[in-house]
Amino acid sequence: MKKLLLFAMFVSAVGNAAAQSAPRSTSPEPVSYKDFAVRTNLLYDALVVPTLGFEWRMSDSWGLKLDGSWSYWCARFGKVHDVWLVNPEIRRYLGQDKRFYLGLGAGAGGYNIYRLGAVGSMFPDRTGYQGTVYNGGLVAGYQMRLSHSFSLDFNLGVGYNHLKYDSFTMVSYELCAYREYKEKNATKNWFGPTQAGVSLVWNFTKSK
Repeated sequence: MKKLLLFAMFVSAVGNAAAQSAPRSTSPEPVSYKDFAVRTNLLYDALVVPTLGFEWRMSDSWGLKLDGSWSYWCARFGKVHDVWLVNPEIRRYLGQDKRFYLGLGAGAGGYNIYRLGAVGSMFPDRTGYQGTVYNGGLVAGYQMRLSHSFSLDFNLGVGYNHLKYDSFTMVSYELCAYREYKEKNATKNWFGPTQAGVSLVWNFTKSK
């Protein structure tokens, strides 16, 4: 009986030692999204409207985003491409991985476009447009992680748009300044897309 008790104590001691020396689980820790990110909209960049933005993830589920776009090109022969845009947005991230999101977005901007760049070439009859744009609506999107620090953000917004504009044609090519107006103080309102993006996102801080 004494030998059996000693054997049981030996087995228990060996088991405890093996448990303490066993390697710990190497499963990745959950990522905290309370961070800041820098972003650029590759879709707008391709349209010669460079974009720089920031996002603050206040928690795993909530984020604030602000994008700004600006371009100014003034070439000879009356070509003009002057655009600025500001797009604030609040997002609610959903799902277990917090990749899909819904949000409310708004936008404001100005433009002066005549025969330059991918946007200006869309206007027929050598007609230019200058004015302002305001919009707001719902936004949906998905962030696809590329690495620990980089992601691609796909988003589309739909809502109300208001444009006020003048249309013109150039009558002189000096300094892109002399023009003949065809229509002044025109307005246009419609319900449809308010924004679209394929953005490269760099998460440069991580809090544990």
